Amino acid sequence: MAEGAPENADAMETLPDGTRLRLRDIGPADAPLLQDLLHHMSLADIRLRFFAPLKELSPALVFRLSHPDPDRDIAIAALPEETDEFLGVARLAADETGRHAEYALAVRTAMKGHGIGYLLLNRLLARARGKGILEVSGDVMRENDAMLLMARELGFTLDEHPHEAELVRVRKRL
Repeated sequence: MAEGAPENADAMETLPDGTRLRLRDIGPADAPLLQDLLHHMSLADIRLRFFAPLKELSPALVFRLSHPDPDRDIAIAALPEETDEFLGVARLAADETGRHAEYALAVRTAMKGHGIGYLLLNRLLARARGKGILEVSGDVMRENDAMLLMARELGFTLDEHPHEAELVRVRKRL
């Protein structure tokens, strides 16, 4: 685990193709790994995740992503068993009540389709239940077929977004 990363026991998981991954919490020392993940995502995948074609994460965004609030956020990374590189990350940010949280997910373009997103989102949902969160939601671009399929398969409901025609709001009661 990187120096300065939060104290959290690494969890080992195996993807359907047999790939072994470490799942661990994201912390302050992981800022470079977050930038590296972005550099290994296609512009199309970046736009689907951030709703904009970013080339770099701003210093403020890197700070926010690498310094999750332990009372309100859960931030998990999937890494190869033997190396320190993020293959995917998942975040959950709870509202002030602690009963509702929004999630976001990003996976290295070359690793899409291997089950990393499902693994990370299932881990987020389990941890959300453990924190007493009652509902998880996310905003997904209407064209993001893979994320919408995953949401359906994991029991999320899909609704029209209240303000943005190009987005779908996905929700799951826990």
